Amino acid sequence: MLAKIHTAKFVVISVDNTTVALGNALYSYCMRLQKKATLFAKEEIEKRFAFLPWHEQIRYNKPTSADSVVELQLDTLALFVELERELHCLNEKIATSLYASFLIELQQSSQLLQDGMKLATMSQLIELGAKADLCVENIQKREPLSLFRLRSLVFGAFELINSASVAQVSLTDKMLEQTGGVLEDIHKVAKELLCLAHVSRVVVLFENEEILNIEEK
Repeated sequence: MLAKIHTAKFVVISVDNTTVALGNALYSYCMRLQKKATLFAKEEIEKRFAFLPWHEQIRYNKPTSADSVVELQLDTLALFVELERELHCLNEKIATSLYASFLIELQQSSQLLQDGMKLATMSQLIELGAKADLCVENIQKREPLSLFRLRSLVFGAFELINSASVAQVSLTDKMLEQTGGVLEDIHKVAKELLCLAHVSRVVVLFENEEILNIEEK
């Protein structure tokens, strides 16, 4: 990825709410190279990410004159390894952006807590100046409005079956679009339904197809 940036004259870094922190790290790298770059968002970026170093540089109009477009995947450790190999010492902005990206990964899957390499890297990022408290305060303690809307919809639409032991939720693409939520948010809300008395399993149907089936552990 970094080699691709080296050979480009004008780079567009394409991000969404999952990869916006990674995009910030890569934008910092471009600034270190004094490379012309645009941080382009494919969707409205949530306000909780306003603390990121280059948030004010995010643009919603994709430049047509760029000769290289970087599409990011949520793999924070891989980008950390590339940047560290290239720069040897990461600055505070890159460290903060990468730490924030690890927290986004943690929201996607708690398995990150079982990955010793990633945990060690997060510790190293703090030593490099990452503003960990700021990342935690904004990413883990704030929820987007879309999640509240989705929660309201789900809690108003679920059905109790099998002697109230199963909470079943039926959603459509139109319903999800109205809340502004994404499929990943459904898992979080579904786990909240497990807190209801007598409910031991939650089943989510999306467009009449089962996409989630979780049980109380």
